[in-house]
Amino acid sequence: MKRLKSKSVIVGWFLTTILATILFFSSNALANEQDLAVEGVKMNNKALKDLTLQFSQSFSKKDATSIGLLLDDNVAIYDPALKWVRGKEAVIKCLQKTFGETKKVAYEVVNMYQDGDMTILEFKITLDELNLYGVDFIQWKNNKMVELRCYYNPPDSKDNSLKSSA
Repeated sequence: MKRLKSKSVIVGWFLTTILATILFFSSNALANEQDLAVEGVKMNNKALKDLTLQFSQSFSKKDATSIGLLLDDNVAIYDPALKWVRGKEAVIKCLQKTFGETKKVAYEVVNMYQDGDMTILEFKITLDELNLYGVDFIQWKNNKMVELRCYYNPPDSKDNSLKSSA
């Protein structure tokens, strides 16, 4: 009897796990198809991901003007080296300066995630010979970037790669 009870517990746990997995993936698929209401404005998950990809592609092309089209007038950008840059014009000038001083620019999206009106990018940025790996947290409102917080590995770290420590 004890062995039979043990089997039924395992089967029950297994079925519960399968059901939870199905519910999780079906709710995520449904969320990707539905619009989100964020501060009274409807935004489509796919649209925010597309805007985020536009940002990364414009960065790779060193196109500060195209990035400017994605920015809210009162945008705030945080970068560990620059600290806070506030306002659309200040951000565009900062990007133009960086792009002008850099021959090779590449922004590679390693992973992209979304939570409501926030997109999160795991990235590799190449600026000439310097490779930076990090994460961008991008807040969107009315399909405009209102805040970007960038965090990356120190450029002088000995192992400047995405190799897993496991």
